Amino acid sequence: MVEIGFEWYRSYAARYSEVSNQYLQSEYHDSSDNRLTHDRDVLRRTQELAPGRHGLDVGCGPGARDVAAFVAAGYDMIGVDAVAEGLELAVALHPTLAGRLICHDLRDGIPFGDSEFDFVTCNSVIQHFERQEVFDTVLPEIVRVVKPGGICLLHFKYGSGIWTVLDPEYDTERHFRLYDPDEVVEFFRSYGFGVVPSAGGRLGGVIRARDTKNCPECIVWFQS
Repeated sequence: MVEIGFEWYRSYAARYSEVSNQYLQSEYHDSSDNRLTHDRDVLRRTQELAPGRHGLDVGCGPGARDVAAFVAAGYDMIGVDAVAEGLELAVALHPTLAGRLICHDLRDGIPFGDSEFDFVTCNSVIQHFERQEVFDTVLPEIVRVVKPGGICLLHFKYGSGIWTVLDPEYDTERHFRLYDPDEVVEFFRSYGFGVVPSAGGRLGGVIRARDTKNCPECIVWFQS
């Protein structure tokens, strides 16, 4: 069986934090929306759409880059991740994150109440879980904690099967589980969430692109 879980992140936590916080793998090409060129475009659009300031980053990763970016912009942001080493690095790099990061395995649910957050982000996370875990626990928990009228950003690798790539930043193979965008959209619709459309020259819809490793990426904003 291909290992796509969290042990890789424990082994490479320091380097991942560096790569992420320096935005070394944050550009996109072949995007279905030419306004998407960089991770900063995703951050800006999420901030535009968020109906309030209380947010949750589900699977914030070593270094918790996006949590730090939201906090710096004045948001009351919380991060959850299963890799303690990565969260320790995040606080060392961004002292303002002390008390804002929780070590927790998403397969055990999200440790917050119903309808608690104005927006939730889940960036490149579900690709590390088994399908059943994603559709039975991870995604239902995400929609549970979003307020009515709230926003969910889901960023994942799309297709079918497992994508294997040699990542030059780590000089090692990485493995990602791929998901069908139509299936993901239908899941959210079953919970009453719609896809935020592209409007007024701003990002929206179901966006497909390639990252710097040429992996197939899908980015969607949903609104409850």
